[in-house]
Amino acid sequence: MEISGQIWEGNDYVPSVLEEWMQAPGSLLAVATWDDLVIGFGHGEWMTPETYWLEGLRTDPAWWNHGAGKAIFRFFLEWAQGQNALRIRLSTYLENFASIHLIESHGFGRVARFIYLESEKPYPRDDSTEKPSLAALEEAAAFIQDSSFQDRARGFFPCGWRFSLFGQNPRTILAAEKHLLAVRRNHRLAALLVASYPHGQSNQMSVDFLEGTSQEAIFLLSHLIRLETHVQYWETMVPCAGEQPLAMIDAFQQVGFQCWHEGTPDVFVYEKDLKE
Repeated sequence: MEISGQIWEGNDYVPSVLEEWMQAPGSLLAVATWDDLVIGFGHGEWMTPETYWLEGLRTDPAWWNHGAGKAIFRFFLEWAQGQNALRIRLSTYLENFASIHLIESHGFGRVARFIYLESEKPYPRDDSTEKPSLAALEEAAAFIQDSSFQDRARGFFPCGWRFSLFGQNPRTILAAEKHLLAVRRNHRLAALLVASYPHGQSNQMSVDFLEGTSQEAIFLLSHLIRLETHVQYWETMVPCAGEQPLAMIDAFQQVGFQCWHEGTPDVFVYEKDLKE
């Protein structure tokens, strides 16, 4: 994992998920070598029987511009096509210019945009002693499918840096979540927060869905923060299509989350149709 130690100022997530990658059914870890020296790697995994997900493409900085990343990328494209995948998807970050150039030069199209927010020490802003209710899977799924969040996300649902089309398998997606916290009005869901431990890391929390009024959002976030006092790192992806979702961004900022680029979309989901 020497390569990961040189990326993101030593805070690369790959070391924490490598064992999961090695054990997951259908998971594939590809490496690029030079004289038996590993100079790059990447990971791929089936999201559905027709959709392949690519992530964790890394190259040793000492070997940048030597074609290692391109070779790994093309390997996965050819492998997925050989396995009759209909499409391949991935996500990347605004300032990963080399990655974006590689992705777009191979015919990938940008299909969704998100605004990334994070916090190491969020703080509750709602001192209410009232507790949110717990949402059942079916009612949560129906609420999410009819939400403005899903419209802005173009149907995608984030879990950390992975994105699934929610409508294809909503029960499976929600069953993997840790929290389904709700506000009800007249016995019906009016606001909903969905959160998970990304990659099973219980010291991290990903708020994967939040919808409601600003006051309801702050109430749900504050309750979650009180529940998860052991969590050391928090993140969320706020979908953006058309006008920016300023109210939801403000709710996160009210409890101590920060944007990387002042609310500019900075996480992109890409897709390539392999049957074109």
